[in-house]
Order: sequence, then C-alpha cells, then structure tokens
Amino acid sequence: MRRVARWLSWLLVIGSVFVAGGVLAGCAGLGGQEPAYVTKFSATEGRVTRLDNGWSVGLEWVSFQRFTDDEGRTRIGLLARISVFQRGSGVHAESITIYKGKVFTMGDRRYQVIRLEPNTSFRMMPGTRNGSVGIGELP
Repeated sequence: MRRVARWLSWLLVIGSVFVAGGVLAGCAGLGGQEPAYVTKFSATEGRVTRLDNGWSVGLEWVSFQRFTDDEGRTRIGLLARISVFQRGSGVHAESITIYKGKVFTMGDRRYQVIRLEPNTSFRMMPGTRNGSVGIGELP
C-alpha cells in the first residue's frame, strides 16, 4: 500500500512540473501576438483594390526569390511588388517591393503586409488562383 502511495505522489509531482512548464511556456509566447489592425484588405493580381481613404492598390506580381530586407539581411522567401496611387491626384503610381511583415506608408497612414500568396497557375483552372497579398492598417 505504501508503495502505491509513493508511486502516486511521484506521479503527481511529475505531472505538476509538466503543467507548470506548459503554463510558463504559454506566457512567454504572448509577446508574439498579431497586432490589432484598424482595417484589413487584400489585393489580387490583375485587379485594383480601392480603399476608403482615396488610395488604390494594385498587385503586380508575387514570386519566391532571394532579397534584402529593410534591416539589410539577405532572405529567401516570397516577395511582391504593388503599385499604390491616390485617385484623382494626377500623380503616377508608385511601385513598392514588399515581403511579409514589411511596414510601409501610403499618405499619412502606415500599413503592414500580413500574408503573401503566389500565383499557382498561368491558366485559369479549378483549384488554381492568382497571387494575392493581405495588408493591414496599423493604428
């Protein structure tokens, strides 16, 4: 009987350590949460997305390649080029090269790239899609 009680107490101690470790690991991961965005929108290749603030965004391409990010590090991943322009301003569109996580400005507002998806086919077929980009406006 004593042996069973001792075995159960060790099992309880080991279980408590695993639970406490899991809770602490969860707390450490809270810093990496996605920021709250004011608005989110997506742009697809071949279409222009009009925003409520008078700006328009067009996605030119998305591809997998080597590039240098804003901090000067060489990375390999999805890269895209978007054109942004303000409707009715008479100013030509500005092309911006973007990658996931990049922060850029349009007018007086800041935006962050949330996701990039490449074009899966050059032909329109069921199950394929054009490239797209998801962007969120930062507060």
